[in-house]
Amino acid sequence: MRSIAIIAFLALFIIGEAYGALMQDIKPGKVNIDLGEGYNVSFAYTINMNGISDGLDCLEDPQWWAVFVALLAVFVALLLGVAGIFQDSLKRKIWKPNLEVEFRLNPPDSHKIADHNDSTGEFMYNVYSLRARVKNTGNYQLEDVEAMAIELTKKEPNGQFKNVENFLPLNLVWAHTRGKEITKPKIQPKMFKFLDFGHISQVKDVNTRYSSISAHGNTLLVLEVEVAPYTGSHLVLPGEYRIKLVFAANNLSPINKIYSLIIADKWTEDEKEMLENYIFIKEEKSMY
Repeated sequence: MRSIAIIAFLALFIIGEAYGALMQDIKPGKVNIDLGEGYNVSFAYTINMNGISDGLDCLEDPQWWAVFVALLAVFVALLLGVAGIFQDSLKRKIWKPNLEVEFRLNPPDSHKIADHNDSTGEFMYNVYSLRARVKNTGNYQLEDVEAMAIELTKKEPNGQFKNVENFLPLNLVWAHTRGKEITKPKIQPKMFKFLDFGHISQVKDVNTRYSSISAHGNTLLVLEVEVAPYTGSHLVLPGEYRIKLVFAANNLSPINKIYSLIIADKWTEDEKEMLENYIFIKEEKSMY
């Protein structure tokens, strides 16, 4: 902003000097402008005392109009120069994305899905897939969007939330893609993309052999992360948790989102009953 002010004052100085050259009975003057933080600008000006009283007469002078057009061209050139210098910052202020996240625990966002053997195509078991809508409510596209699960806390018997120390921060993956896509190239304004958050499985259907957790009970949540760590920190046992997700893009500063997460140790093949009664996700303000 200080640079724009300096350029504007210089433009006024040039215009004043050029216009003063056409005048007679010139009265000189000087103005000092304090911009703060040790910066100041000084420029001289001239006033034609007779020109003030006879100002309308100059409109009939072709020479006056020629100078006016020339000065107008200079002023326009200066404006274009300023716009060129600051075009990126001006663009970011006017056209910018805005990211919002929404969980819906009903179809088509979350639903029961059959898992099949990759080699034979044979049905193996059902899981409940949980997805989030990552929406762009701004007026410019989101570019290279990522989401990371970075922290998990669990509610203790005393009612306090305690940090799950072995939880490994990892990127979540985007839904409906070939392979595991962790970066979504674009989300256009007023549109959204599905992000895979995780799926609820029966314990008997999850391979916990190589993980350090001991899964007992009926269900657990498998977070949809880029890789399955050997620690098994992506496997969330039944209980009440809070999880922090961070969303970021090339043209958007990171945004922290915290969610309450309740997983009941219940399983039913009834999709409506399972999603309404045994799984809970709600945005919160604090991890503790």
